[in-house]
Amino acid sequence: MRVMIALVLLCAVLPALADPEPKPATSSPATAISLPADGDDYSRMVAQAAAHDPATDFRALRFAWLDNKARGRHPKVSLNMDTTAIQEAAQARNNQLVRDRAITVLSKEYTNVRAQSYLGAACEILNDTPCTEQATFVGRGLVQSILRSGDGKTCETGWEVAMVREEYDLLRIMGTRPKQQALIMGKDGGHSCDAMTVIERDGKETTYYFTIDRVMADEMKMLKIK
Repeated sequence: MRVMIALVLLCAVLPALADPEPKPATSSPATAISLPADGDDYSRMVAQAAAHDPATDFRALRFAWLDNKARGRHPKVSLNMDTTAIQEAAQARNNQLVRDRAITVLSKEYTNVRAQSYLGAACEILNDTPCTEQATFVGRGLVQSILRSGDGKTCETGWEVAMVREEYDLLRIMGTRPKQQALIMGKDGGHSCDAMTVIERDGKETTYYFTIDRVMADEMKMLKIK
């Protein structure tokens, strides 16, 4: 089931972008995203993913974002605003603008799952096959790297995330509606976890667990707490 969730990544946003008349193929290249070139692990792995390399370690790529130089150049508040702008363009059904804004975000943060999913969906409608295939490859790889980290059923077997936003992105892809978030500790003082209670498509409530050890360590580092 979890693998199927990843395989339908684009379906989470296609309805919002649906265009009654498919557009002709565009000449805009799939390589429009500016890639980081800082000589660090993040830059190296982004280049690998952008080359559609099946050997890309997407888990390592997600966590490399936390310590790379590019992150320091792009404040969280600015990235959140840019990501919101993609959703606004999607609501306006302006697929070209969705693609342009997604490219802007991914040029800053290549591991942004939401931007990859919107980019793939917009490019699908715009008949930009190379762009669709690349965004789907990266988006699927990022999501599957989360799903393979656990089963989400307990704190001890929670899905491991590099940032809280990944929790909401995954739950969104699963078609659920977040209801409540609670910070808990695992048995015997183990992992720190977010317990996310959501409303499923059928109206039932379910709680999924996310391991946030790295999130907590990153927040303490940002606050300069040792």
